[in-house]
Amino acid sequence: MSKAQQIAPTAKIVGSVEFRGPGRIIVQDRVRLSGQPAPSHLAAGPEGQVSVGASSVISFGAAIYAAELVEIGEGTQIGPYAAIADSDFHAVGDRNKSGRVAPIRIGKRVRIGARVTILPGSTIGDDVEVLSGSVVSSPIESGATVGGVPARPVGSGFSDPSGQATTVEEVFRRVFGLPNAPPTSAGPDQIPGWDSLGSLRVLLALEETFGVLLDQSKIAKAKTVGEVASLIDASR
Repeated sequence: MSKAQQIAPTAKIVGSVEFRGPGRIIVQDRVRLSGQPAPSHLAAGPEGQVSVGASSVISFGAAIYAAELVEIGEGTQIGPYAAIADSDFHAVGDRNKSGRVAPIRIGKRVRIGARVTILPGSTIGDDVEVLSGSVVSSPIESGATVGGVPARPVGSGFSDPSGQATTVEEVFRRVFGLPNAPPTSAGPDQIPGWDSLGSLRVLLALEETFGVLLDQSKIAKAKTVGEVASLIDASR
């Protein structure tokens, strides 16, 4: 780790998280970074700076690059396989010409879903929710819920860009191939396949769906779907 990389001693790193480049990378107190099961990458060019605010969560498979500035506010959650870059790297149709560079600023307590892409010049206000699979290319006001390509307001509450509500029960139905979503009182005895391997499959699906980082040991100890849902609420 170079002198330009400032990682707070209270930050928690799980799995493979790579810090690259000559620029500054600042990770503040109580940040959680996951590189498991897929590695995450934070990189800063010669004049760049990546700043991750206190108590933020960056999930697995994330890629963050700053040619100038990527600023992430306190308490923000970034979901699996999110891509955030303040540079186009090269002009369209001309690899010898530099692309656009514009700072990215993400506010406090923002929830960024799985496989979200945030493009150069984007500004996201506080308490915003960006739904999975969205592409952010313009300013987003504080408190908004946005989704789609490009991301635009879709109303309140968690839903995917197609407008279908996503619940923990629905994740269980999808993971285990059930005909209907199970009740919150259902446990391993009522859900075929909910064993140690099934718990891991549920954990990965929940992290990707809700853009959170979960404790595998707590998921494994959960006795009902409702207890798993409580762990999701506690992680936000």
